[in-house]
Amino acid sequence: MNTVLSLQDPEATRRYYEAGHWRPETMYMVLRRHAEASPDKFALRDSVDRLTYGEVLAWVDALAEDLHGAGVRPGQRLSVWLPSRAESVIILLACSRMGYIANTSLHRDYTCDDVVALVERARSAALFAEPGYGTDAEHNDIFEAAASRKGLRKVYRLEPLEARTGQGGEAPRFGGLRPAKGSSPPSPPTPTASSTWRSRRGPRACPRASCTATTRYSPMAAPSPRTGGWMAPRFSTRSAP
Repeated sequence: MNTVLSLQDPEATRRYYEAGHWRPETMYMVLRRHAEASPDKFALRDSVDRLTYGEVLAWVDALAEDLHGAGVRPGQRLSVWLPSRAESVIILLACSRMGYIANTSLHRDYTCDDVVALVERARSAALFAEPGYGTDAEHNDIFEAAASRKGLRKVYRLEPLEARTGQGGEAPRFGGLRPAKGSSPPSPPTPTASSTWRSRRGPRACPRASCTATTRYSPMAAPSPRTGGWMAPRFSTRSAP
């Protein structure tokens, strides 16, 4: 049973597909296509790293496999409380691969209590966070606060970007994870409807109509010819062209 509030409009969906604004291709499928065609071209960068399509694919597959091994299943939510960094995009693409729902709208001006409340309200199966992030990080530890939360299959601790300077694309991420060398669990069948999750009271997990929590259903535009790849700032998939 689908327990996610859906703003899907079947008639609008049909029009978008017919007009070519939407395609039956997930963001992960686009990544894999580019990685197979041009594995050594740069795809993603943040203030520390610059990753090729091949490297991004290897990290996405590694994270997808780790989440699957932790018991996260299609349709479950992942909460992401991070600044703009390459891992934010890798998480989004892993969600696209495995059919998870990414809640990326946990803002820096939230407190640990705010984030824990939203994680619980969203019934998140995993949390990604960075130590020292948030308005009360000097006094409260999100990892301690989240450790005993029911339903969280795994909490990922990502060290600040400065700690990764000069380590290269294969340096450990996500708490010691290494990029995948082989295949990861197969993706679930691509669904035909998109969903979004919103909180109604308290800190909002999805504050704008254009900021959807679902990643696997939306097409990805071609990489920017100016930058040669996807930028690290947070993705915002849209329900309309």
